Amino acid sequence: MTLLRLLLIAFAVWLLVIAVKRWLAPRAGTGPQAKPQNNANMVRCAHCGLHIPQGEALHRDGLHFCSQQHLDQHRP
Repeated sequence: MTLLRLLLIAFAVWLLVIAVKRWLAPRAGTGPQAKPQNNANMVRCAHCGLHIPQGEALHRDGLHFCSQQHLDQHRP
């Protein structure tokens, strides 16, 4: 009987902990914690193959590069 009571108390505490965690957790999609959606097109560096957002890439002759160093080193 004592073991059964102990198991029931442990189960009740476990449920209480889960309920409190869910209640305190920020709601998905609301507030400043929500991740902004980034719909930027990704392009591939012509020198190393790294994918970077098109807005951050350097461009020359229709090719994209991830850094000034790779733009300078690339040989067409």
